[in-house]
Amino acid sequence: MNASNSVRALEERVRELTAINELIKTLTSSLELPEVLRRVLGRIKLLTQAEALSLLLYDGERDELVFAATETLQENTVAGLRVPPEQGIASWVARSGTSALVNDVAADPRFYRGIDRAAHFDTHSLLAVPLKREGRVLGVIEVANRYDSVSFSETDLKTLEAVADEISQRIDPHTLPHDTDAMRTLLASVAAAVPGEASSLLLYDPDGRELVFTASRTLQ
Repeated sequence: MNASNSVRALEERVRELTAINELIKTLTSSLELPEVLRRVLGRIKLLTQAEALSLLLYDGERDELVFAATETLQENTVAGLRVPPEQGIASWVARSGTSALVNDVAADPRFYRGIDRAAHFDTHSLLAVPLKREGRVLGVIEVANRYDSVSFSETDLKTLEAVADEISQRIDPHTLPHDTDAMRTLLASVAAAVPGEASSLLLYDPDGRELVFTASRTLQ
């Protein structure tokens, strides 16, 4: 294992231990049950990035398990949606080749609210980084609303840039839109690196004029 992989494994271990510690704090707190359930599911989402999560509690009187809460990771309705070339933070990132960290999109004139309306989503904060290969921008990766409602950090930005750099070297932008498994794997790696309520991959159309939402997943 090289030094980079060792550091990555250590960071993953620290993240897992942090999540477990938060779970223990939650379960031993004096919070009401609904809040405990919300936090437990949240910690598990952060730890596993699973497709679907369910929490079952044991009912001693009926001697059975009862579904207490459930959450799923769903395909977003914006897949296939085109972004106007002169609108949106992703378009700015693609044109400039520069990443963007925006913790208050409402105050950023680059933000295009039309995507939220189409997706029935409410973006508060956003990370967007370019996918580049040999100096050419292939598309953009976005992560919206960092988990637990905290702000995105410069560390998050650098982490996502590293993921984007790795992804750009192994994807084929022509075949990727038709490879469902590859897109799911790609978005899972993004979510594991920087946990957020939504993650999206935007690639240029065949003419290279507009960005198109190729894949997008949202925690519901």
